[in-house]
Amino acid sequence: GTTAAWGGIVINGGPGSPENQMSHTHLEFNGSTAIEVAGGTVHLDHLTFGNTERQYLALDGASFVVSHCTFPSSTSPFELVHGTQGIKAGGHGIIRHCYFGTTSGYNDIVDFTGGNRATQPIIHFLNNVFIGATDDILDLDNTDAWIEHNIFLHVHKNGSPDSASAISGGNDNGQPSQITVIGNLFYDYGQAVTGKEQNFYVLLNNTIVRQTHQGGLDTDGAVVNLADEGKAEGSGMYLEGNIIQDAEKLVRNQVSAVVTLNDNLTSLTWDGPGTGNRNVDPLLNHVPSLEETSFNTWEEAQVLWNWFALQPASPCVGSGPGGQDLGGVI
Repeated sequence: GTTAAWGGIVINGGPGSPENQMSHTHLEFNGSTAIEVAGGTVHLDHLTFGNTERQYLALDGASFVVSHCTFPSSTSPFELVHGTQGIKAGGHGIIRHCYFGTTSGYNDIVDFTGGNRATQPIIHFLNNVFIGATDDILDLDNTDAWIEHNIFLHVHKNGSPDSASAISGGNDNGQPSQITVIGNLFYDYGQAVTGKEQNFYVLLNNTIVRQTHQGGLDTDGAVVNLADEGKAEGSGMYLEGNIIQDAEKLVRNQVSAVVTLNDNLTSLTWDGPGTGNRNVDPLLNHVPSLEETSFNTWEEAQVLWNWFALQPASPCVGSGPGGQDLGGVI
């Protein structure tokens, strides 16, 4: 059931617990977490969180669909969404069509732990907009995930003791993550992905533009990062069908991890494993300036799908996997 608490709403699960649904609601509580879901089953739709000094959502061993919600930039140091214990058996873990503001200090936007394909459902991030982070946007330890058709913007280390990435993860209790990253747009970031501690990621048909450590405290950066200081290396990455434009470096902190690039278009030369990579201009419709990418709503940010679409004469048209276009806009 649903019970009111001083901090907000607490939804506890148990045998026979009903699904709790909340929609088109403005939530502005003054205690701790606005919504805590512990083992429950929820569908949260069109919620706007108003108190920017308290954590918005906690998902612990729950089944959840979170859609069309607005998580504004925080004015106190906390993670906007935090989750533990993976996903409830037989349930769902879906976050889709949501707008996420940024954080301050050493805080991720979404920190979620648990959910491996062999034993549990896995979390899905679909068609969300993330406007920035001072640490990671998605921090997924011991968490297999499917990440598709999202927009990741302005990720730079400012307060984090290690690197800052749009998508990052290590292992928890010895369990690494396997993550599929497909059809997303990345713009202005220190690292697109960090996969350490035996993690393995697959990146397919993403458009990845403006990799730089400028704007943050990091002294280095790359599209793909395999380790952080004091952390073991990931097992590797596989990249196919991506457009990578305006990057300092493709790979960082690689010692023995296997990184394979097949049929990508990149502004840098790749001499590692893989074939069919080209170094030519992708002819995107428009590469925006930083000033053009300050979006206040999910709807405003959708212009990036048009900006990062291909001009008719682009070498990426029809030259991707299976004869489809390269990049995130197909």
